[in-house]
Amino acid sequence: MTEEEQRQAVKVEAERLAVDALYSEKGHFAASSRWRRSHLWLGVPAATLAASAGAAFISDWFPVWVPALCAFVAAAITSVSTFLKPDDISKQHHNSGVDYGALRRQVRIFANVKTNLQSISPDKLQEELEGITASINSIQKGSRAIPRFAFRIAASEIERGTADYAKSEVEAAIGKADET
Repeated sequence: MTEEEQRQAVKVEAERLAVDALYSEKGHFAASSRWRRSHLWLGVPAATLAASAGAAFISDWFPVWVPALCAFVAAAITSVSTFLKPDDISKQHHNSGVDYGALRRQVRIFANVKTNLQSISPDKLQEELEGITASINSIQKGSRAIPRFAFRIAASEIERGTADYAKSEVEAAIGKADET
């Protein structure tokens, strides 16, 4: 393999890693958003029911079972929220999305700038690519799994063009062969 072929192979692999990072980034953000909404959907009714239970308890307008029922339902929702910890899960997905985004930008600079610099040897490029791969592995190991719904949302947003991605990046990410 010539130096130019090796340089090109490194560039192609870096572009693939950038696309993988893009889908992971967007998938984690989609999951984060869903868990953040879940946190609100659980928290607001629990707080409202707890306040209603207190108000119904001191009021003479409601039968005695109303405050008890409100308190019971508020406690049940709070228990579910405590068990699931949607806010924590949302933060974990968000942080992973941020990490993947930062790495994706680093990989794009590597693929589009460094691989074109003749002053950097192909062996040095290969070494840096291996470091980038190790970084992706580290982020992935420390991240929660991206739920299927979040991946679908991410793929849909990317394919609709919610950000400026090269056509070849999107085609590579969705498995379409390059026809050039």
